[in-house]
Amino acid sequence: MRKRIIRISGLLLAVLAFTFWLTLGLATPIQTVEDALEAVRAGRAGELALDQADAGKIAGFFQFAQTKQLGEPEVTLSEHFVSADERQVVARFLAIEYNPNRTVRQTYGGTLVFALHKSAFAAWRITQVEVSQQMGPHD
Repeated sequence: MRKRIIRISGLLLAVLAFTFWLTLGLATPIQTVEDALEAVRAGRAGELALDQADAGKIAGFFQFAQTKQLGEPEVTLSEHFVSADERQVVARFLAIEYNPNRTVRQTYGGTLVFALHKSAFAAWRITQVEVSQQMGPHD
């Protein structure tokens, strides 16, 4: 009986460890896009397996905010199912310009759409970046 309890406990521990590894080790489409955004923002676009034109589109959104001295834009990501091996991630950028009295003068926003393809069991690859809405003032 004791051996049986040890075996069951060991099996449960192995299942829990595997589940933990899966949840931490798997790159999600959102995580892949977050990593790409951070790399481009930090000037490390060359480290990415990303087309230079696509990296330029991303950089343009960050440069817009920097040029206007708006600070770091807030980025909201949402994932959309296309198929088992394909996803789209929509990145919405928002930057706010303030008056000297700390009231909002103008809001700026833009949208990028990332097409991703599953390249391995736990990996996603960005295949295309499209500008859905150019970074600019919101009315």
